[in-house]
Amino acid sequence: GESTAQGFRRYSQGAALRTMPNGDRLPTLNLTRGIKMRGDPGHNGHYRNVSTAESHLEYCEISHFGVDALGRYPVHHHMRMEASRGETVRGVVVKHSGAHAFVPHMSDGLTFVDCVAYDIEKEAYWYDPVRRTDPGAGNIIGNPAEAITNDLKLIRCVVAFDHPTARFIHGAFRLGRTMHGNVVDSCLAVGIGGGGTAAGYHWPEGDSTGEIPSFWEFTNNVSLACRKYGWSGW
Repeated sequence: GESTAQGFRRYSQGAALRTMPNGDRLPTLNLTRGIKMRGDPGHNGHYRNVSTAESHLEYCEISHFGVDALGRYPVHHHMRMEASRGETVRGVVVKHSGAHAFVPHMSDGLTFVDCVAYDIEKEAYWYDPVRRTDPGAGNIIGNPAEAITNDLKLIRCVVAFDHPTARFIHGAFRLGRTMHGNVVDSCLAVGIGGGGTAAGYHWPEGDSTGEIPSFWEFTNNVSLACRKYGWSGW
């Protein structure tokens, strides 16, 4: 079929599925949805949810969102604390992002299921790794543990073609600092590029205060064609 980024090829209905040398079928991703939110190339939009009311985002195709600037991400739950608990982001596709893809920042109890990040410029599944202390970013006062995300679940989520040009990347799934309840299960990272460890999954080091570990339940996950590592820890 027609070649796309990084050797990915379009799939035509009825065509034989490609296989790996071991005989396993290569994954085929559906990158289209009936509901679409679009920016323009070079003029990307962003989505930020700060609601204290219940909200759900499902089966939406988001393209040319995400700006290389603090807080300007394609799907960004921002400091919602307990308001986000029990909510689901389901079947959402983020593609051609100029930044990260899915960012649950200080928003507890969210579940991302069957989501896809394709053609992304930074770590796709990510949240701010430390509390903000510089005035330009807005200080967070109090226990550093307040600046993390707990009870986050990533289920059957995918990153394909994560390729930060000349950028340092730890991993397509950055398994950030958490106190409890975070899960990544049956996910896939494929075609991961960039500098640094360039892994499918990355565990960062703990907080220097010793108050913020990085504990995740990690099961049934797969990495393919990563530039350096399938997974890494620091």
